[in-house]
Amino acid sequence: MTRILFVDDEINVLNGFRRTLGTKYNCIFAQGAAEALSELCQTPEVGVVVTDMRMPGMDGITFINQARKITPHTVFIMLTGNADVETATDAVNRGEIFRFLAKPCPPDVLQPAIDAAMHRYLLTSAEQTLLRKTLTGSVRLLTEMLWLAKPELAEHNGRVRRTVRQLVQQMELHDPWAHEVAALLSQIGRFTLPDHLTNASASSLENEADLQLLNSHPARAAQMLRHIPRLELPGKIIEHEFDATEPGGKPAEAIDEQIPLWGACVLRVALAFDAIYSENPNEIEARQAVYDQLHDACPLTTKALIEMPTTECEDSPAQLRVLNTDQLQPGMFSAAPITLCDGRVLLGRGRELTQPLILQLQVHVEHGLLAEPLDILVPEAANDDDGDGDDDQAQAA
Repeated sequence: MTRILFVDDEINVLNGFRRTLGTKYNCIFAQGAAEALSELCQTPEVGVVVTDMRMPGMDGITFINQARKITPHTVFIMLTGNADVETATDAVNRGEIFRFLAKPCPPDVLQPAIDAAMHRYLLTSAEQTLLRKTLTGSVRLLTEMLWLAKPELAEHNGRVRRTVRQLVQQMELHDPWAHEVAALLSQIGRFTLPDHLTNASASSLENEADLQLLNSHPARAAQMLRHIPRLELPGKIIEHEFDATEPGGKPAEAIDEQIPLWGACVLRVALAFDAIYSENPNEIEARQAVYDQLHDACPLTTKALIEMPTTECEDSPAQLRVLNTDQLQPGMFSAAPITLCDGRVLLGRGRELTQPLILQLQVHVEHGLLAEPLDILVPEAANDDDGDGDDDQAQAA
């Protein structure tokens, strides 16, 4: 539920807000700017902040500038004395404050202002959620179409994306959409490499020049994404997927420049886990190997890998069903390798079905290249549309 935060250095003022408005809204209270910033880090979905202008240690304008780094879409109302009117007016004109009200402010004036601010926040949140879902869905569709030409990379990409999603949930990281998109696009730089390196792994290369070229693909991907609106953050995450180290602090409280560093650690750990698990499909041993390998650089991320539930396909309650391709839906999984009539394996076991893959299977059936029905795992709870593992409104770029 959306919350309203009241900030004032005087406890009597906060008690007054509690008496007059505490039953009308989901309210939280902070005595001073420092306590308010701590509340914003720990409390999800604060839609409106009502703050005093003059507070010791940090004034209202400085507090709002700091708060926006934590929760950029929150709407701010400022209470000011007559001496602060010019300062507050400038802040409103710069778009930092939704509304300022003179002190003392009676409830019949403050309450309509809060209602209007809450309406603004809900509209902005809905727009950002729609944008996030549209962006993530578009990137997912485009990358899935691209991976149809490279099925080995497609399976790798899907596994990494699921691991990233679980780690982001486990660590309560902000901007889950950005981590999802970074996972989807993490290997796109490979398409700029010579053909013999597109599917190559570092361990398979003996030529130093080839190894350096292969290791350049994250920087190439970041360069491609740098100038695309809304994809700058995923690009920064991808750029350091080979050498990321944690920035310190708590991941759930990360702000500004810390977010891509945490994201890069998540991606680095997910990629390492996939590489080890591909060679040794024992999940517990693979997680422990990643922990031993990367714990010094990414201690909290590797700890989250050890502690998070088992893989999505195995952990979700699923029913084994025998289905024709016209019954398939995105979010189902192949229960066994899907093999063409000539013996070639089209999809491996445990592959998550996407709309492009389903269309590809249907085309193969229509042309007599694939026999129906297929063994399919159907999870009880299908994945949500935006791919971030929940339906809560989330902050967008």
